[in-house]
Amino acid sequence: MPLTPQGILGHTITEDEFRLLGYLDARHYLTSSTARFADWDSSFSTAHPDWHKRIEVQSALADVLYDVIKGEPAGRPRKIIFLGASKGTIATYFHMAALRWAGLLDDFAVTILDYLWEPLLITQRGEFEVTARAEADMGLADELSITEYRRRLASCEIVRGNVCDTGLPDNAYDVVVAPYIQHHLGFLDKEFACAEMVRMTVPGGLCLLGDLTFDYPAFSEWLAAHAVETVPYALESFVPMDDHLAMFGDLEVLERRSGSFYYSCALRKPAG
Repeated sequence: MPLTPQGILGHTITEDEFRLLGYLDARHYLTSSTARFADWDSSFSTAHPDWHKRIEVQSALADVLYDVIKGEPAGRPRKIIFLGASKGTIATYFHMAALRWAGLLDDFAVTILDYLWEPLLITQRGEFEVTARAEADMGLADELSITEYRRRLASCEIVRGNVCDTGLPDNAYDVVVAPYIQHHLGFLDKEFACAEMVRMTVPGGLCLLGDLTFDYPAFSEWLAAHAVETVPYALESFVPMDDHLAMFGDLEVLERRSGSFYYSCALRKPAG
């Protein structure tokens, strides 16, 4: 059986195994993600099979942030936290660029949370390569230079924690971002992670959710494209966008977008 605590062996899976993915032990999800990402190349690596897909999904989520926050007055100190985002992630890059477009970047203190401590340190120290091709492909060098991005990362707060139980205070962040990380959780842990996002968000604040979604044939093709990787593919599970949004309870859905293999959404926590 290719489903193991270390991930999906051979980058192949049967349809019955695909249906089981969301019900596996949460510890197996954590083990397989750790095995895949502890020594993972920077997400700015243009050689990775997901390079252009990363640009597509992260820019889509950042566009959602821009659309819901543009026009807000500057000058009020705020906090944004990225959950499960480390090692030179382009998620923080695109979202910082979106805040810059909105004229609000200087208002935000940035926190990055991840289960893996060493990648967090690498991110904070800016010890990842960004080639000229990567900058050109992203098309945002004029909006937020990599030099400035590294400078802002150096001053961010890093926190080691689990996205299902961060240990961070209630009502602490104006914007809480889950940038395409919840497919690394089983079904029950997705609910825990969404509830944790809501708990950490200030009344009237924003939850941003981006995630992947596949049926069995599409996921089989996705796995085959990652067969070049030297470690088993991490366990993942997928839910439709409407089911995922329902996990946020009574939050108002401000914006929702669907891509060919992903969705990106913004929700507002009630002010009262």
